[in-house]
Amino acid sequence: MSPFALLFFLLGGCSVSPPSDVSPPSCADAACRQARALAAWAQEPAEGIRLIEALPDGVERSAAVARLMESDPAGVSELCDLLPQGKLRVRCQRTADRPHLWEGPTDPVPTGVRAAGGPRSHRLASVQTRTSVLLSVSGDLGLCISAPDPHTCAWARAMELGAKGQVREAAARCAGIKVEGGDVDAWQSECRFSAAEATIRAQGAAGYAGAAELCLSAGRFQERCLIHLSRDLAARAPAADGGSGPALEAMVEAAEAIGRFWADDAAAPKFVDHFWSLALGYAFQKAQTVTGDMLDSVPASVRPHVHAAAAWRLVALEGLGTHNLPYWLRALDVALASRAGGPERLVDAVHMPGVGNLWGVDVAADREVRAIIYMGMGRRGTSVSTASDRLICLLEAAARQDPPGMALLAEAAAIPDPAVRWTANRLLRVRLKPKDIKKGPGL
Repeated sequence: MSPFALLFFLLGGCSVSPPSDVSPPSCADAACRQARALAAWAQEPAEGIRLIEALPDGVERSAAVARLMESDPAGVSELCDLLPQGKLRVRCQRTADRPHLWEGPTDPVPTGVRAAGGPRSHRLASVQTRTSVLLSVSGDLGLCISAPDPHTCAWARAMELGAKGQVREAAARCAGIKVEGGDVDAWQSECRFSAAEATIRAQGAAGYAGAAELCLSAGRFQERCLIHLSRDLAARAPAADGGSGPALEAMVEAAEAIGRFWADDAAAPKFVDHFWSLALGYAFQKAQTVTGDMLDSVPASVRPHVHAAAAWRLVALEGLGTHNLPYWLRALDVALASRAGGPERLVDAVHMPGVGNLWGVDVAADREVRAIIYMGMGRRGTSVSTASDRLICLLEAAARQDPPGMALLAEAAAIPDPAVRWTANRLLRVRLKPKDIKKGPGL
């Protein structure tokens, strides 16, 4: 048994009375000191932190923080600064930014066929029940079995193996993780999630199949994991106001890799659409001006996503002001008819603003409108008419401004085109304040 495992075993059996008016006797050993700190944390975190800080050395402090991290990940942000530089501190800081570790499970993803076409939800899930081949991989900690902290060692090693494309070996390290006082399934799933992200970061589109298998073995984190894969690939998009080049070719390859992996699943078009909607959102977010260069480079089926991202960026750059709908439609048409040309323009990572989902569950009035994913974070209506589709995109962008463009929505509610009129009326009903719109791309 490793020193940490022995320490945790002793901790589990060490009885600690709650604080009272009588000062407790001093502890003579590490197990007692750490048990007292953990018990104090459960009742009063500030006192728990004080006792952890007072532990005599870094080994004891690290063991206490590791134990608390596994049992109470929501409170871990206050503990990371107590750790020395190293893998456990990195894992602690990462855990603090992973709310799925303490949030409850999400609702099931709506599936099925809509009469008018398109997805019933923007969220990602396979239509067929899929079981990852990696779930049958037996646990094998490898050299981590003798590490002072086997959990952190296995987590870090799984990411290293994933980055090399060795996903079965990564899954084995994750399956070998054991925890004291926490949810072992959640921590093994988090390990697979982290390994999937490392795979896609290092391997790009070529690593999608392996990374997706890791996501499918990530338990209740499966959907969030799959979204992260799509987002990582999408964030590599070049700026939309430049020519084509290797980065744009990589976008196409990513879409093809996603389509191949899901080819036997009815959800395949949705996964590909989700990627394109995000990738073009990133591409236009990186653009200094709105142009139509992307229209020359992407498949025709992807053009509605160009309309959505271009309309969003145009409104964001110019501001709604007092312009009417004809002005905005003309401005968008002129912008998408222009070409920047020149070389492909690469831009460092940008923050993708939250656009939220302003179309929830279908109601009777929605059934005649074809749906499409909106910038990876929601749904919108769409139309085979280019002019109508662009108008719809302008309305979706206007509804998400601060304050929302209510005058434009009211103006569009009188337009004869059914999809445009329906969009305007739906957005008028929603009336979400900007603070209520979900921040960030996807889950």
